[in-house]
Amino acid sequence: MGMPRRALVAVGLCVASLCASGAGAASSGPAEWPRFRGPNGQGVAGAGARPPVEFGLDKNLAWAADLPPGISSPVVAAGRIYLTAFSGNTLETICLDAATGKILWRKPAPVEKLEPVNSSSNPAASTPATDGERVYVYFGSCGLLCYDREGKQLWTVPVRTPVNMFGTGTSPVVVGNNVVLVRDSDAGDSSLIAVDCRTGKEAWKTPRAAFKGSWSTPVLWAHDGGEDLVVTGTGRVIGYDPAAGGDRWTVGGFPQMPITTPVIGDGLLFVEKGGQGEPGQSLLNALPKWADLIEKYDANHDGKIAKDEVPADYGFELRKDVPKGTDGNFLRMRGLIGMIDGNKDGAASRFEWGMASAFVNANEDVMLAIKPGGAGDITDTHVAWRQRRGLPELPSPIYYDGRLYLVKNGGIVSCLDPKTGKSIYRERLGAAGPYYASPVAANGNIYAASEGGIVSVFKAGDAFTPVAECDLKERLTATPAIVGNTLFVRTEKHLYAFRDGGR
Repeated sequence: MGMPRRALVAVGLCVASLCASGAGAASSGPAEWPRFRGPNGQGVAGAGARPPVEFGLDKNLAWAADLPPGISSPVVAAGRIYLTAFSGNTLETICLDAATGKILWRKPAPVEKLEPVNSSSNPAASTPATDGERVYVYFGSCGLLCYDREGKQLWTVPVRTPVNMFGTGTSPVVVGNNVVLVRDSDAGDSSLIAVDCRTGKEAWKTPRAAFKGSWSTPVLWAHDGGEDLVVTGTGRVIGYDPAAGGDRWTVGGFPQMPITTPVIGDGLLFVEKGGQGEPGQSLLNALPKWADLIEKYDANHDGKIAKDEVPADYGFELRKDVPKGTDGNFLRMRGLIGMIDGNKDGAASRFEWGMASAFVNANEDVMLAIKPGGAGDITDTHVAWRQRRGLPELPSPIYYDGRLYLVKNGGIVSCLDPKTGKSIYRERLGAAGPYYASPVAANGNIYAASEGGIVSVFKAGDAFTPVAECDLKERLTATPAIVGNTLFVRTEKHLYAFRDGGR
């Protein structure tokens, strides 16, 4: 995978971390949760998991631990929980006992300068990954760190802070004997990096120079043709060789700045990027018409719109589906002119405005279902279907019991047929407002957490059946973890463990 208070694309904060899939994971297994969204980042707990569906501050609470702020999600392996936090200008990794919530150790990161982040983000955004023997942590402010179970630092790999609008959101994944990190940056030096789990030495590095900032984390896709490391990025989805880093296939037509994590099911790979709005409600519809701008603001009649020709407070709401005044959702016209001013003459020309409009039009929401087995550019041959409605910006989809589920802002749940992409239902949860955390599933139920701190539980199936709503009364942006009969939920100030009977 685990956020501006809702920005233009809202930092992929909650989408963070991905870790190992079986190979190389010495102690972790399907009954554990070794990275963001659990085994292979799919959000589905092991078959024997029985977490409670009704829980709260006074019900089925096993323990609660006070924590510093952070929006990374908890990972669990070999009886230990790992997460990151930020307090008092200190970034740190924290280890807790999964049975009791007792903090076993906490280690500060060697940070010289904190990366800038969006106001509702946090420098501790990326979720750790663990193989049960070691824990791997990524901070955009310094790089990759590795600790053993007892908190001894084994190695560190400095990684240049990526340049993007919101702050770091991607997370490391364990692939065989390597830790893999996507480092996409607006500075033109993007890359996919693999280092040895035991030593931190570089195993391979693949340039991704054409890719700009993104916040998604890769998954391993096993199919009849082998296994691909799938990375979503600016405009494209790419399948890489997980052992050597070479690219095998690519699918174009994907929007900019992806956040969500791919999911797998029914022999297909599902990737999506939401946030621009439903068809007919996208950013393109919010942009003023060029003819209207010229008529109203071209004071010197040169056919351009200069920054000083528009009022300083003139702008427009980027998104209609979030409350007015939401941080990052209002774009001032002077700022937009600065962004699209290709020749740096301080004004927007008709051509530059047209290019910006074309970019926005090509960046509309989309979910793609990709078939396995292709090589090279497979855009025209291996896309089974496309779907453009009900797509979330931050919460990743979940494939569970033969269906795809999406949860987006406003508490809107969509259930899709994975074979065709057709809608089975679209309903609204009781908890409205923004959603940052990705849904998780266990024992026939799906858990969806709102930023307002309400976790809604509904049954998997072709009919929308709400089960429970649990109010934790704190901001909630981290994706929950499920191990056995325990549900772990991180809020702004706490980590909670819920079990039936509180045992």
